Amino acid sequence: IVHVFGVLGTRLVIQVGNCGALADEMIAGDLFSASEAYCGEGASQYYTPGETKVSASLDVREWISSEALKSVRLHQGCIYTTSALFAEGADDIEHWYRSGCSAVDLETAATFAVAKYFGMDRVSIAYAFDNPRRKEHILLNDAEKAECRSNGNRLMMELALDVIRTYASRK
Repeated sequence: IVHVFGVLGTRLVIQVGNCGALADEMIAGDLFSASEAYCGEGASQYYTPGETKVSASLDVREWISSEALKSVRLHQGCIYTTSALFAEGADDIEHWYRSGCSAVDLETAATFAVAKYFGMDRVSIAYAFDNPRRKEHILLNDAEKAECRSNGNRLMMELALDVIRTYASRK
């Protein structure tokens, strides 16, 4: 989809969704913005050959109102983009964390790589669904976490819209 919008001349792409937290301080419902994404999936290589990481072109914190940031835990760092949900083992997860990744997902590196190829500004905002380093995963659920995830999803969308409004007013 990002490729199609790149061809159409779109100037900004915001990757939204959920991620697995790897950093100890992140919990379900917290927000995460990738400053860079490690290309562990298969699509990035076609848009950024030879690169193992693709960076965001914007710092999401500069595009969100300071008032909005007071009410949310927003973490930032490197995200590992993997190619298959549940394909990783405990050793993989620990290796990604020890390599400096604070989160894991399935999309950010590909989104950033395609956006970079087309010269689009790119940023991400995701909510933490779980923390697999703490043996939490998508198959485990409880009411409190479900509420945190729902709140994180809502805040993520509100902040993404803040970024769009601010970006449009500055360009």
